[in-house]
This record gives sequence, C-alpha cells and structure tokens, in this order.
Amino acid sequence: MARKSRLPLFIGTLLTLFLADSVTNRQSAYGDLSQKESPRAIREQMDWIQVLSEAHQVPVELILGIMQVESGFDPNAVSPARALGLMQLMPATALGGYGQMFASEPELDFFKRQLLDQPDLNILLGVRHLSVLQRVFADVPNRQRREALIIVSYNAGFERVKAAFGCQGLDCLRRNANLLGQVAFHERLNTLPKETRNYLVSVQAARKQHTKAA
Repeated sequence: MARKSRLPLFIGTLLTLFLADSVTNRQSAYGDLSQKESPRAIREQMDWIQVLSEAHQVPVELILGIMQVESGFDPNAVSPARALGLMQLMPATALGGYGQMFASEPELDFFKRQLLDQPDLNILLGVRHLSVLQRVFADVPNRQRREALIIVSYNAGFERVKAAFGCQGLDCLRRNANLLGQVAFHERLNTLPKETRNYLVSVQAARKQHTKAA
C-alpha cells in the first residue's frame, strides 16, 4: 500500500500553531494603500500581513519591502534558482527543520505547489524566517545595522554574511556588528556579492516607500 503523504497534515498543523498565536485585530494599518496603490494580490493579503507582523514582531514595511524586491508582488514568481512565490522561498529554507521528515520527492513536489498556490502560506513562512533572523540579531541594538544584517542574510544566507565580517560563528558576527565603526561596518557589507549589495539598497528603498505610505 502506498504511504499516504503527511505533508498536508504538517501544513495544517503549522498554520494552526501560528494562527493560535496571532492577534485578533485583522485591520490593515495601511488605509488607502491597501485599497488604491498596492497590487491586487497584496490588497487581498494586507490583513494577513498585518496579523503576522504583529504576531511575530516583524515590521509590515520590512515584509512589504522584501516582498516587492523579491517577487514584484507576483504570487506566481519563480526565480532561476527555483525560489517560489511572493517571498521567494527556497523549499528547503521554508521547510526548515522538517526537511528530513518530508524528504520524498512527491511530498516535496506537493509542498512546492503549495508555496505558489497558497500565497498566505508563502507569506507566513517568509515572515517566520524573518522572525528567526530578527532573533539571531536581537543583540545588535542599532536598528539600521540589525535590519541590514537581516536583509542581507535573507538574500545571501548566514555563511556569506559571516565571511564578510571575518567570522566563522554568529557570536563573532554579532560582536563585530556592534564593535565596528560606521565606515568599517559598511565596508564589510560592501564585500558581499554585488547582487546582495544591490538587494540591500533596493529593499531599504522599498521599505522607506512603504513607511511613508503607512
């Protein structure tokens, strides 16, 4: 008898766990933006984005900035590297620690389809990843530095960011991020690949745009 996939159950459980912690106020903070200026796919998701923002303490403006640069607000976007959906998630990153549990090809194929077919799930897992990055860099008190590290890590991963700061571990990365002067900090960021440097500038500009619109 063919083994029944456990992934639908996993997705349902995951959504239930996060929804259980979500705030009850689903009113968008974006007012006219949610009705007039944002693409249709995002207008339909603004309440959900606000819920996740408050539940996971990730700024709405950062979520929208990353989403805008990653996918252009296209829920069907697929990158050449096979990142998927609004938040351009790599399936292995989205699965996180569950990767070994759902390692068979049919289950992974099912999960990939859900990342495109269910924008709300894509956003949830993207915000969850951002919340993990926020916790990693919580000991960097300077908001601009902390957010820059979150953004470049979302794009390039920890290993490249650690290497840019001359570190092998996250403790070293956090320590250097706090101790370096402003010029030296940005010099380290400038050793990242050009794609990541451009990504940081674009996300920061988009974040500022959405902050003004709020």
